[in-house]
Amino acid sequence: MRLFYGFHYQDGRSTTTGDPHPITGRMSIAGKLKVFATREARDEWVDVDTSNPYLGFREAVTTKKQARELCLGWSVEDFNDYIRQEAILLEGE
Repeated sequence: MRLFYGFHYQDGRSTTTGDPHPITGRMSIAGKLKVFATREARDEWVDVDTSNPYLGFREAVTTKKQARELCLGWSVEDFNDYIRQEAILLEGE
């Protein structure tokens, strides 16, 4: 199953959150990574009006590598588990 990604930034592209990764010291970008089954569903989600600066903004993430770069505070295993869980949820819909 091919997956598509989107990210909802809480504040800005450089605002970090959470604990640093124990080995690299890198942190995740503040926001929520979303996984979609279709490009259309992802694009529709991105197009929702989030022009209110207090609500953050949404952006399409084109590759899994880009999605990973937003979640550097997670271990690779945790990141892959998250993607796997989201994919399972999508299959159930």
